[in-house]
Amino acid sequence: MTENKKLNSVIDISVKGDNKLYVTKDHKVYENNGFGKPKLLEFGDKVLINSICASYTFVHFLSTSGVLYSKGSNIHGQLGLGFASENAIEKPTVNSFFKAKKEMI
Repeated sequence: MTENKKLNSVIDISVKGDNKLYVTKDHKVYENNGFGKPKLLEFGDKVLINSICASYTFVHFLSTSGVLYSKGSNIHGQLGLGFASENAIEKPTVNSFFKAKKEMI
């Protein structure tokens, strides 16, 4: 299936500025920063993404199993990963704060 056909099967979209993200029917995420065709984001073999929420500098992804992933600017700890970082988090990372809360319920 071509990239354009995959994007015709979008179930969720989030856009902020040049940050455009799409979730397809097969629960894959494509990102397009306005410079070329959308690229597939890697989450791991069995991770299926259901919804996304983008800001101008970071993104949160919710999997079909309820796990929250985050990537982007984390200079103030806004990703909720338990630390702040001068460098952006480039790959979707499990948000352990919410994972721990889910396990407590």
